[in-house]
Formats: sequence, C-alpha cells, structure tokens
Amino acid sequence: LLGLHQREGYRGLYLPFGVDLAAFKPQDSNHRYNYEVAYVGNDIKGHERTMRYLSPALNYNFGLFGRWPDEGLFHQKILSPVCQGRLSYKELPELYSSADINLNFTFPDQVNWEAMTDRPLQIMACNGFVITDYIPEGDSELSSCMVTSLGGLDLIKKIDYYLARPKERQEIAANGHRYVLNNAGIDCRARQLYSYIQEAI
Repeated sequence: LLGLHQREGYRGLYLPFGVDLAAFKPQDSNHRYNYEVAYVGNDIKGHERTMRYLSPALNYNFGLFGRWPDEGLFHQKILSPVCQGRLSYKELPELYSSADINLNFTFPDQVNWEAMTDRPLQIMACNGFVITDYIPEGDSELSSCMVTSLGGLDLIKKIDYYLARPKERQEIAANGHRYVLNNAGIDCRARQLYSYIQEAI
C-alpha cells in the first residue's frame, strides 16, 4: 500500500502509535512495584526470544505481569511461577514509574516492518526507564531515550550497569519523557496525520 502511494508521487508517512497522556503520566513511587526489573506482556513471543529477554531478569527482584500459563514448555515452567497476573490500565503507570528498569522486546515481524508497539512509549510517558531489543531506524531521536540490548548476557551486563547508575538511568528516562510529551501523544500523532492528509488532497 505504501509503495502504491509513493508511486503516485506522495512521500508516505511514518506514524507510530500515540500515547494517551491523560492515562500514562508519572506517578509517585509505589512500594508494591519497587522492582529492580519489570516486564508486562503475555506469553506470545516464542520460546527463544522469551528466554533471551526474560530469563536474565530472574537474577534480580523481578516483577512479571500478564498471562503466563504453564503449558509444559521450559520457559513457561520457570516464568509461570513468578508471574503475578494482570495489571489494570490504572495500575500500569504506577509500575512503570516505580520499577528501576522496564523491559520491552518485540516480535521479529515488527522489526521487519520497522514498527514498535506503544508499550515503550507508555513507559516513557510515565518517566520510566526502558531497555528494549529494538528502536525503529525511522525514529533516531529515540536512541537517547531508551537503551537497546541483544538479550542474554548483554542484557545482564546492561541491567547491572544501569542499576548501579541511577542518575544516568534517570537522565535517559527524562529524555524519553520529554520525547513523548513533544512527539508521541495521541493529539500530536493526530495532528501529524491530519497535516499529511492535507498535503495529499
């Protein structure tokens, strides 16, 4: 579809998800969520990627939330017992604001499409610190707002590094918060889309 659009002479538009800034904003730290490392998501990304990005977190005070049933696979056997269930939409900002490090990792297809879910943006909207597997090339500004990792031992090294450096962690989180406020709110994304449509018609 984008190719057809560009062949008609239009430049196309890279428009990531927008964040509901009324719902996702910095919260006071909640001792219930004072984890060293936290992850929110369901068991849908496959054994290899899940082991690479979540098993390192078991070395720390780790908060795992979502749906993680034990259906016999190895990663399910080690992660299902530590999962604390689902969080409400209202509870998510408290977790993101309170955890030292929030993890994110994506489907390979999302990387191929240069797409990122809204979860890292929601975390940054709450002034949370993110370590992720991927930053879209189309949004180079994000490189100062999040830390990337290859998972496994690399992730352990980065968790250790940033747990020991709260000031550096907070500076990166502040960059992310400013980025979301200036570029990634739903209103901002809607204005970007409206402006592009106005050019095209």
